[in-house]
Amino acid sequence: MACLGKIEGVTKRDRPRNTVIQEWLSLTRDIIARTWQRRLQYIGCVVQMEQALEGYVHQRRSRGRPKRRWLDEIKEDVESLNITIHGATSTAQDQATWRRIQRKLPLRAS
Repeated sequence: MACLGKIEGVTKRDRPRNTVIQEWLSLTRDIIARTWQRRLQYIGCVVQMEQALEGYVHQRRSRGRPKRRWLDEIKEDVESLNITIHGATSTAQDQATWRRIQRKLPLRAS
């Protein structure tokens, strides 16, 4: 949002709301929704290139909460569409169907 504020010529001292800046720049999608869509596009590319989705590193993990992996984010995104990860990988192999699913994404992230 700071970058968008610079584009519009306002600073944090002006205290504009994020929604106001988005209206000034005529943005229809927020950054979270765009990131979500791009991740889903990327998993479609990965599946179509037949690359491995899961890799396993034989190493002891450090203490504490496990770090979020790329696949964890993808699983969360796909589950929000009410599809399993296995269903998404099989659907993503058909490029036309996968694009149709991406077009149905909401304009705003929920």
